[in-house]
Amino acid sequence: MHITRKLKGLLWSADSGGADERAGDASGDDLSDQALAALAAEAAAKLAARPASVPPPPAGPSGPAADVHDAPGGGTAAVDFAAIYARTGSAGDPRVDQVLIAFEAMRTAMPQPQLAVAIAATAKAIGADPSAIAATLTQRLSALDTTVAEEQRKAAEREAARTQELEATSKKVQAEIEAMEHKITTFRRQLGAATESVQHKTAGERGAVAAFGASARGEADRLKALRDFLAPPGAPVPPATTTPRTP
Repeated sequence: MHITRKLKGLLWSADSGGADERAGDASGDDLSDQALAALAAEAAAKLAARPASVPPPPAGPSGPAADVHDAPGGGTAAVDFAAIYARTGSAGDPRVDQVLIAFEAMRTAMPQPQLAVAIAATAKAIGADPSAIAATLTQRLSALDTTVAEEQRKAAEREAARTQELEATSKKVQAEIEAMEHKITTFRRQLGAATESVQHKTAGERGAVAAFGASARGEADRLKALRDFLAPPGAPVPPATTTPRTP
């Protein structure tokens, strides 16, 4: 089981000066409950001598900005559980975190009965009441459930607000598109009417010019006929006289 190895590691992490040699000399499989409790108590005493691992910070505003922070590189967001516990009033005695550290360090190194002895000794050594620790842990679990539900509710509200904003924007833009399409249709009709009018006027003017040309040629033929009758070809043609206009 290597119980003493775990305790040695716990003692090493709690004491910057090094591990307790007595923990290294004992055999993990031969430890009595009394020896195990003594080692656990010593580790707990060293844990109690340093600050709690999760000091409660000042309460901040609620919401993701206070308790949830984006991880570097866009990974999973980092949650500040200490801020959640402080904001919800469930931080409790900081010794709870010391017992939690000891529990996590020893739970994989010893069977359940010995773990119970070690944790009890740890709590006793730092002056923590196991029932009070359990009550604080229950409060924290409730705070986590409440916070998760609150974050889900806020996220749903933000999603609903974004959806409503998108719907409003879509209606506005769609109305503007329809208005533009109506204007485009009107402009196209105006352009078609103007084109038809120009073409009609051009065709009429061309027809009038053609008719005038035909009429002028007919008139010229009449004039030439009489002129040729009065002055046969080769005869001198008198100069044309201009009749003065009467004012």
